[in-house]
Amino acid sequence: MKKLVRLNYLYRDGGNYKSWGSVDFENPDGLKLDEIQKRLEKCFDMGCLFNAKQAGIPEIFLFEDEDSVNTDDHCFHEYSSVEALDASSVDIELQSRTIGAFVEDIEKCSQNGWKAFDPQDYLSEI
Repeated sequence: MKKLVRLNYLYRDGGNYKSWGSVDFENPDGLKLDEIQKRLEKCFDMGCLFNAKQAGIPEIFLFEDEDSVNTDDHCFHEYSSVEALDASSVDIELQSRTIGAFVEDIEKCSQNGWKAFDPQDYLSEI
């Protein structure tokens, strides 16, 4: 049976409204959840904040277009947790990289610095 890990994260605006997301990874190296968590938290701003696009995972903003952006909106997503999955009990779409490769990518992002942006400017560019 494949070893899988789910990363749970959210977007929380300044008014504390939330949008939840998750991404699933294979874990062929058998990394332990506490090791993954410690390595990620060490890399995220304040232990939990990151730029989802920079991390290569889906953005889950509450705003959809320029007209729905408000003063509560910002650019960062928030790490929530990692959990082990039983591949036989869920119908999942796996990321193209392993959890180990994802953690290494996050470590590189942290070294390069998390890039902040204004949501209003961001939406006008896409």
